Amino acid sequence: MTIFLIDAPAGIGKGIESILELVNRCIVVTHPLWVSLRNGARMIQVCQEHNIRDYAIAFNAVPIDGEDIHLYDMLEVLRAEYVGAIIPYDEDILTYTQDGRLLEFVSSELKAMLAPLVDYVTTGECWEDYDVQKHFDAYVTKKKTSKEQDSTPSLATVGESIFEDSNNVHYINRGGWTTQRLLVQGKQSLWRRSKLK
Repeated sequence: MTIFLIDAPAGIGKGIESILELVNRCIVVTHPLWVSLRNGARMIQVCQEHNIRDYAIAFNAVPIDGEDIHLYDMLEVLRAEYVGAIIPYDEDILTYTQDGRLLEFVSSELKAMLAPLVDYVTTGECWEDYDVQKHFDAYVTKKKTSKEQDSTPSLATVGESIFEDSNNVHYINRGGWTTQRLLVQGKQSLWRRSKLK
């Protein structure tokens, strides 16, 4: 069996209508924002108008922090039955995509998040929505635990100095700005000021 994935343009227009004439299965990608959910609901309506009943919803860039719209509230707005995936928001995805290194970032955890969607694309079978939600919740819990461990406060870290006359030095780390970096920038600034005089 040959599977073609067509990444359709955002919004609803002639491009979408042309594509719907060719496909037998759709993935409607939406964000957990009310305006995006309403657009998703309209897209589902367009699918039904073209007699496409085989579709699933993929919730993209779902925040793992803060208060979000609940899964069942989103499904109610969309009037949809099947969830293809709940994909978490991660800034690293943007960074790796811009650098053209997205495949390096795709960890086993992220692959597991995409498993329900891959199953739907290849077999046409959707996971139960509570299983997809359980998958997402497990990912969120693991990420939050990892973030808490990483954010354990430490005043100093050992690093290699860029100065020739010093050994390993303890630098105070202030949210990614080490004293070494601040010192170097201060010296550069002083050099620029002296040149301007």
